[in-house]
Amino acid sequence: MATEQSFAPLLAVRGSAGLNLQSGYKCQDFSPFQRDESAQCKCLTFTTDGSLLAWISESQIKVVKLPQGELIHQFPAGYSNSLTFSPKNSFLAAWGPYRISDKAPQGTHNLVIWNLKTGEKASGYIHKRHTDWKPLWSIDEQICTRVVADGILVLKGTDLGGDYITKFSQDNIQEFSVSPSTNPIRFALFNPTKKGAPAFVKMYNYPNFDRPVCQKSFYKADNVSMSWNKSGKSLLLHASTETDKTGSSYYGEQSLYFLSDEGDSIHVALAKSGPIYSVEWSPNGREFCVVYGSMPARATLYNLKCDPIHDFGSSYRNLIYFNPQGTILCLAGFGNLKGEMEFWSRKDLKLITKFQASDSTYFEWSPDGQYFVTATTAPRLRQGNGYKIWHYSGCSLHETKITKPKEELWEVRWRPVSCDQFPPFEISRKPIEGSTVTSKPQAKPAVYRPPGARGAPSKIKLHDDQEFTISPDAKDDKAMSKSALKNKKKRDAKVRTKQDTSNNETASNQNVTKPSSTTVKPSSTALQPENEKKLKNLQRKLRQIETLKEQQNEGKKLEANQLEKLKLEPELRREIEMLKLS
Repeated sequence: MATEQSFAPLLAVRGSAGLNLQSGYKCQDFSPFQRDESAQCKCLTFTTDGSLLAWISESQIKVVKLPQGELIHQFPAGYSNSLTFSPKNSFLAAWGPYRISDKAPQGTHNLVIWNLKTGEKASGYIHKRHTDWKPLWSIDEQICTRVVADGILVLKGTDLGGDYITKFSQDNIQEFSVSPSTNPIRFALFNPTKKGAPAFVKMYNYPNFDRPVCQKSFYKADNVSMSWNKSGKSLLLHASTETDKTGSSYYGEQSLYFLSDEGDSIHVALAKSGPIYSVEWSPNGREFCVVYGSMPARATLYNLKCDPIHDFGSSYRNLIYFNPQGTILCLAGFGNLKGEMEFWSRKDLKLITKFQASDSTYFEWSPDGQYFVTATTAPRLRQGNGYKIWHYSGCSLHETKITKPKEELWEVRWRPVSCDQFPPFEISRKPIEGSTVTSKPQAKPAVYRPPGARGAPSKIKLHDDQEFTISPDAKDDKAMSKSALKNKKKRDAKVRTKQDTSNNETASNQNVTKPSSTTVKPSSTALQPENEKKLKNLQRKLRQIETLKEQQNEGKKLEANQLEKLKLEPELRREIEMLKLS
């Protein structure tokens, strides 16, 4: 088993305080690397083998060799804010927003490619769109492709300043991808729906552009994301529309398609309707996992025939993370969910453990496949920034919190290392030595609630995975705080005093034949103002339930949360009766 002694991982940490590298799972400063204390560190990127690190620091692009920490290149950054390396570390591409000026009314090169062997500029282009700015090399760097207005240019991978080798002419290309295979290299491109014509995706074997090896046409697709498996023979296409014409989903309509080099094009059948939150290939390239459906979402593992292998049930999750070895699968619920994480063993498809990393915005496995980092970063969240190192068993090894005023954490990234360097490990559910076992989350200080609302259930949902419930013990004095109970006793005493006074007045007037027209008889149905407000809220919820029952009788299929709300009808009616009698 790979241990911290045999492998010292490096974690890059970028924020308003600059850029630094942390070594080991206890996160000690990595001394060979000179910390960059500039507050203008815009981005960072590693090569696929982790031998180089590049980032933008103010007006310079810096390239450092790892693990030596030696600065080997500095390039002018200009307005660049994005970086990417070529697969074999020969080139570094930098992109920034397209700009014009009085001196250059036609604009200047906003996509610049640097040769890392010579340190010279290899080529420069004008590319306005950020969505497809990256030059895409084959993994052997034999060719390099660029998306242009009327098609795809194919350049020689080592001579980017020369003429293109060939051009694939196709208008309106929205997405383009190159497979991680070399013999042959495969291209995939997507054209959206236009003027009533269907959208389509086509797969080609380079350099044969005359006939696609596989293609699929469909109408409901404004945007797609494409993902190749490890061998580059199969492609997953996640298609979505910006709006749902049926009105049943806020996220628009979504669908998943599978394409292969053998000509297969399959619409992946999902067992539950609703959004598709995440689609990920297993590192072995022979299966993929999908999280989908209205909350609580389903998670299902499929093979290359798109047949379900295993269903992980329903829970509040929206993301999938395979460890680099493909032996552990993490299903997590981040963003507007509570941060719960489930860890499953791929070998026996059994749950290893389940715990929570609240307010997390980022997750990444360490290269050894046993540890991972979660982080809370800006601008997604500007409060509570920090990162934490975990073991898959649920143990915490290190935590860094950003506590200085106005300081923010922007990004954390592991230095890539090939997982082949790590021997297989046996999955264990026992805590590891030198770690802190994750306990159940402690209750946070209660939010202030006015006296009239204390002792009653909250009507506000802080997370999407909280369901609307009405506690039957909401009126139980034991559930109230001391101050709320004291106020309730005062109110009850005041009501009893008024009732006694009214009873005495009624008794003294029993011998009067004609009561005075100015005498007001106390009403038994009069309610205190706060009880009247509660009664109106409960009656409103009861009307909503009546509407749901009518829709159910008409044959409409209700969501799970709507069915749960129907079960609350008896409790609502009981609450209403109690308020009327109080």
